Amino acid sequence: MAGKTVLIVDDSTTMRTLLKMALAGIDLIKPPIIIEAVDGLDGLNKFRSSALDFIITDIKMPNMDGLQFIAAVRKENQVIPIIVLSTKGEESSIRCNSQIDCLLLSEIEMDNTLLGKATTAL
Repeated sequence: MAGKTVLIVDDSTTMRTLLKMALAGIDLIKPPIIIEAVDGLDGLNKFRSSALDFIITDIKMPNMDGLQFIAAVRKENQVIPIIVLSTKGEESSIRCNSQIDCLLLSEIEMDNTLLGKATTAL
Protein backbone atom coordinates (compact mmCIF):
# COMPACT_ATOMS: atom_id res chain seq x y z
CA MET A 1 0.00 0.00 0.00
CA ALA A 2 1.32 3.42 -0.97
CA GLY A 3 1.80 6.46 1.25
CA LYS A 4 0.01 9.77 1.10
CA THR A 5 -0.13 11.74 -2.12
CA VAL A 6 1.65 15.09 -2.50
CA LEU A 7 1.27 17.59 -5.34
CA ILE A 8 4.38 19.70 -6.04
CA VAL A 9 3.59 22.77 -8.18
CA ASP A 10 6.68 24.61 -9.41
CA ASP A 11 7.89 25.76 -12.82
CA SER A 12 11.49 24.90 -11.87
CA THR A 13 12.46 21.33 -12.68
CA THR A 14 15.38 21.69 -10.26
CA MET A 15 13.13 22.75 -7.38
CA ARG A 16 10.67 19.92 -8.05
CA THR A 17 13.57 17.46 -8.03
CA LEU A 18 14.96 18.89 -4.76
CA LEU A 19 11.52 18.72 -3.14
CA LYS A 20 11.07 15.11 -4.26
CA MET A 21 14.47 14.25 -2.78
CA ALA A 22 13.61 16.02 0.49
CA LEU A 23 10.27 14.20 0.76
CA ALA A 24 11.91 10.87 -0.11
CA GLY A 25 14.35 11.47 2.75
CA ILE A 26 11.60 11.48 5.37
CA ASP A 27 11.70 8.22 7.31
CA LEU A 28 8.24 6.81 6.72
CA ILE A 29 6.80 3.33 6.64
CA LYS A 30 5.09 4.18 3.33
CA PRO A 31 6.89 6.67 1.07
CA PRO A 32 4.69 9.41 -0.40
CA ILE A 33 3.34 9.35 -3.92
CA ILE A 34 4.52 12.54 -5.60
CA ILE A 35 2.65 14.21 -8.44
CA GLU A 36 4.36 17.09 -10.25
CA ALA A 37 2.86 20.12 -11.98
CA VAL A 38 4.78 22.72 -14.00
CA ASP A 39 2.54 25.73 -13.19
CA GLY A 40 -0.66 26.67 -11.42
CA LEU A 41 -2.93 25.68 -14.30
CA ASP A 42 -1.30 22.24 -14.56
CA GLY A 43 -1.49 22.00 -10.78
CA LEU A 44 -5.20 22.82 -10.75
CA ASN A 45 -5.90 20.12 -13.35
CA LYS A 46 -3.91 17.56 -11.34
CA PHE A 47 -5.58 18.68 -8.10
CA ARG A 48 -8.99 18.07 -9.68
CA SER A 49 -8.03 14.65 -11.06
CA SER A 50 -6.13 13.25 -8.05
CA ALA A 51 -6.88 12.38 -4.44
CA LEU A 52 -4.27 14.50 -2.65
CA ASP A 53 -3.18 14.74 0.97
CA PHE A 54 -1.26 18.03 0.69
CA ILE A 55 0.18 20.54 -1.76
CA ILE A 56 3.54 22.31 -2.01
CA THR A 57 3.50 25.28 -4.40
CA ASP A 58 5.68 28.09 -5.67
CA ILE A 59 4.24 31.58 -6.16
CA LYS A 60 5.88 33.00 -9.29
CA MET A 61 4.91 30.73 -12.19
CA PRO A 62 3.65 31.20 -15.76
CA ASN A 63 0.03 30.63 -16.89
CA MET A 64 -1.43 30.72 -13.36
CA ASP A 65 0.63 31.98 -10.42
CA GLY A 66 0.63 30.36 -7.00
CA LEU A 67 -1.81 32.79 -5.41
CA GLN A 68 -4.35 32.22 -8.20
CA PHE A 69 -3.78 28.47 -7.89
CA ILE A 70 -4.34 28.56 -4.11
CA ALA A 71 -7.51 30.63 -4.48
CA ALA A 72 -8.90 28.14 -7.03
CA VAL A 73 -8.03 25.18 -4.80
CA ARG A 74 -9.63 26.83 -1.77
CA LYS A 75 -12.89 27.34 -3.68
CA GLU A 76 -13.08 23.55 -3.97
CA ASN A 77 -11.29 22.35 -0.85
CA GLN A 78 -10.84 24.45 2.30
CA VAL A 79 -8.96 21.84 4.35
CA ILE A 80 -6.14 20.41 2.23
CA PRO A 81 -2.80 21.60 3.70
CA ILE A 82 -0.89 23.96 1.41
CA ILE A 83 2.79 24.77 1.90
CA VAL A 84 4.06 27.77 -0.09
CA LEU A 85 7.68 28.16 -1.17
CA SER A 86 8.75 31.71 -1.80
CA THR A 87 11.77 33.97 -2.06
CA LYS A 88 12.47 36.99 0.06
CA GLY A 89 10.49 40.01 -1.04
CA GLU A 90 7.27 38.11 -1.71
CA GLU A 91 6.45 37.34 1.90
CA SER A 92 4.41 40.48 2.66
CA SER A 93 1.69 39.63 0.15
CA ILE A 94 1.73 35.96 1.06
CA ARG A 95 1.95 36.13 4.85
CA CYS A 96 -1.38 37.94 4.99
CA ASN A 97 -3.04 35.21 2.96
CA SER A 98 -5.15 33.05 5.28
CA GLN A 99 -5.54 30.40 2.57
CA ILE A 100 -2.10 28.87 3.17
CA ASP A 101 -0.89 26.68 6.00
CA CYS A 102 2.85 27.35 5.90
CA LEU A 103 5.17 29.83 4.19
CA LEU A 104 8.81 28.89 3.66
CA LEU A 105 11.06 31.78 2.65
CA SER A 106 14.62 30.53 2.38
CA GLU A 107 16.74 27.48 1.70
CA ILE A 108 17.57 27.12 5.41
CA GLU A 109 13.94 27.47 6.42
CA MET A 110 12.97 25.05 3.65
CA ASP A 111 15.47 22.42 4.80
CA ASN A 112 14.42 22.57 8.43
CA THR A 113 10.72 23.36 8.18
CA LEU A 114 9.65 21.49 5.06
CA LEU A 115 10.59 18.15 6.55
CA GLY A 116 8.71 18.94 9.77
CA LYS A 117 5.58 20.19 8.01
CA ALA A 118 5.64 17.34 5.47
CA THR A 119 6.15 14.73 8.18
CA THR A 120 3.12 16.11 10.04
CA ALA A 121 1.02 16.04 6.86
CA LEU A 122 2.19 12.56 5.93
